Amino acid sequence: MGRYIKLPKLGFVKIRQSMEVEKINHVIIEHTPAGKYFAVLNVDFEPEPRLNAGGTIGIDVGIKAFYSNAQCENS
Repeated sequence: MGRYIKLPKLGFVKIRQSMEVEKINHVIIEHTPAGKYFAVLNVDFEPEPRLNAGGTIGIDVGIKAFYSNAQCENS
């Protein structure tokens, strides 16, 4: 892909690429009220698995109940 993407009727358009992609399935061009254009790409890719290095997780405790069942019993 490089620094440009070729679009029908527009030709080569400069892009800011955040990851490598194999195949582009679909492109949607969006135009903002500020006059900027953005391309939304639908692509096929295989995510790389990440190992958990013993990190921690967090649980939001600001909720009234963790869950409620059909009998309205909270836990």
